[in-house]
Amino acid sequence: MVPSLALWPPPRYARRMNDAPLDPTPFDPGAHGWRPLPVGGFPAHVGPLWHRTDAGPLPRFALLADQRHVNVHGIVHGGMVMTFADTGLGISVWEAAGRRPCVTIQFACQFLDAVHPGEFLELDAEVLRTSSTVVFMRGTLRVGARVTGAVDGVWKMIRGR
Repeated sequence: MVPSLALWPPPRYARRMNDAPLDPTPFDPGAHGWRPLPVGGFPAHVGPLWHRTDAGPLPRFALLADQRHVNVHGIVHGGMVMTFADTGLGISVWEAAGRRPCVTIQFACQFLDAVHPGEFLELDAEVLRTSSTVVFMRGTLRVGARVTGAVDGVWKMIRGR
């Protein structure tokens, strides 16, 4: 028997989904050197996203998690984390590929700790290898010093239109 979606989320989770963040003073990324990342298309639905370029050859990316990003357990949805990481790594791939269009052909994510609303999730990207048509990447997801995930993937350079 399939449960009715009319009761989704289950009542025991409804209060958690609407809880306010634990810290009453929200983090201000702009005051800490982060700049808004202007993105369009689908990635515009997962932000706002932030970036900074003062940490090395590749930009760093971040997301200030809020209630829009949570699952029924009150923590940031895994699909949200993966979309954020794919977007950040994809922009890094674009830079590594000489600003050629690229598409994700493989992506993996290992979830190591939960991300909560109000937390500032950062992504540090690393190019592992670049060939004439493929870029291999990995990244670390963290909130402060706490590592929350590891990601890796392969991107294919495509011909422009």
